[in-house]
Order: sequence, then C-alpha cells, then structure tokens
Amino acid sequence: MRSRFILRCSTIVLAGLAVTRPCGAAEAGDSGKHFLWRVTNLDHPFYLLGSFHALRAQDYPLGKEVDQAIDQSKRFVFEFDVKRTDQTKYQKKLFDAAHYPAGVTLKQKVRPETYAYAQKIAKIRSSEYNDIKPWAIAFFMMSHPYFHNVYSYHGVEAYVMRRVGGLADVGGLESTDEHIRVLSDMIDVESEVFLLQAFVYADKNAANFSKEVAAYKRGDSDGLAAIDALKDHQAPFLTARLINHRNTLWIPRIEAEMKTGKPTMIVVGARHLCGPHNVIDLLRARGYKLEQL
Repeated sequence: MRSRFILRCSTIVLAGLAVTRPCGAAEAGDSGKHFLWRVTNLDHPFYLLGSFHALRAQDYPLGKEVDQAIDQSKRFVFEFDVKRTDQTKYQKKLFDAAHYPAGVTLKQKVRPETYAYAQKIAKIRSSEYNDIKPWAIAFFMMSHPYFHNVYSYHGVEAYVMRRVGGLADVGGLESTDEHIRVLSDMIDVESEVFLLQAFVYADKNAANFSKEVAAYKRGDSDGLAAIDALKDHQAPFLTARLINHRNTLWIPRIEAEMKTGKPTMIVVGARHLCGPHNVIDLLRARGYKLEQL
C-alpha cells in the first residue's frame, strides 16, 4: 500500500464511505437502468438518486433520465443540508470531534501493532497526528495516489446543485450534529477497525473503483453491494453504524417529505440504496411502490 497522510478540511461524506472514489467514465449499461428510483404510488414526482460524493469530470454524463428527474423536482433533500450549514462552525465541530481531549493520545487508544503501522506509512511526524482519533486519520488524512483527480466538486450532490441553481429548495435527512456523530460517536474498537480497514484495503479499493462506477452507471445495486460484501462481513458493526441504522432513521423523514406534495428528489450515497436493509426495500415494506429508472 502506498498511502500518504494529507490533512483535508472537507465535509464528511458518509454514503457508504467506499463510494467516494475515482472510476473510469461509463454510460448506463445494457440494462438501461440508473441508480435512480421513482415512487410510483404518489400523485407527484418523488425520486431517490444514489450518489458518489466525489468523482472525476470524465465520469459524466449520468444519463438523460437522471437529468430529467432533477429537472422535474422542486425540492432536493441530501444527507444533510449543506446549503444552510455554516461551514465555519461545521468544520470547527468536526475538528473538535476528530481530536482527543488534552492528555489522551492515539498511542494510548490503539493496539501497538496499529500504531506501529501508522508510523511506518506516515510521511509526517507522529506528533502531528497523535492526538487525532483513528476514524479521523482514516477519513481525512489518508490518500492514495490513484485518487489524485477525484473531487467533491464532481460529486453527484454538487452536480445536482449546479444544475438546479442556488435558489433551489434544499433540505437534509440529518442535522449537521447527527451527521458528525455517525463517526464521532464510535467507540475505540470501532474507530480502530475503521482505520485498519483503510490500511488493509487501500490498494484493493483502488483496484475496484472502475468496477464500482460501472455497477453504479448501469444501475446494478446487487453488483455494487457485492464489492464491499467482505468488509461488511468482517465488520458488521461498522456497516450497522454507517449504513443500516441511518437508513432506519431516514425512513420517517423521507415519508414526511412525501407528504408535502412537492416534487422531490432524495439524494444519498449509493450504498444506502443497495445491500441488506437498504432504503428502497424499507420503503417497499411500508407499502410504497418504487420503479428503477
């Protein structure tokens, strides 16, 4: 693994965490489907669009069906409301959550083997990250050379917002505090395993990128979920925290959006719309009919 540590002041992108990756440009596959569903038993347009939070410019277009769904929608609900979030306050909260209290160090909180490996691959002195929690090291300080041209600017959320303009009606399924707590509330063992998976799967994740985006572009929910199945099996408590529990909390909030009568698009990480306990199946279980477009 050729990882390098880079501090990145950016928003949390929690859509399955494995889906913020570069990948080869691709059109919708032979199925003609996209990671896009419409609720068909409502009397107004209501869409759910899966997202990659960061992509390359050449990973577009997403497809005319996606663009048409965006154009038909009047309200856009993301994982959290980035439009109305005070970014300065948000980044301060995130910074505080990522650091241990005074006197507590990474070396005290992880196994010696984990700490030794972090020292081995880091390109900076340990004093620069020894007060940072493992999940934050994995999420904000690790990068892989393969990701050099991946930007949130090219992520699906950013694309949607550019298409609809700054006056769009925007909301969030989570508050900013809830969004941060998904990671910050990890207990020590969860946080360390999160970092270890980042170590172990760095090169394999890079090798899987083109497969992931190809599955995404052809609307292959089973195929996309299968790519991360081994990691999910090895650390089901992380999948429960990052994906499943949030999906459960989102269902009544999505239903509340349905009841407004506004043409709406829900935009969440693609992993929330596939695999066990996904949002699509949870909505179907409550009597909603969803058609993949």
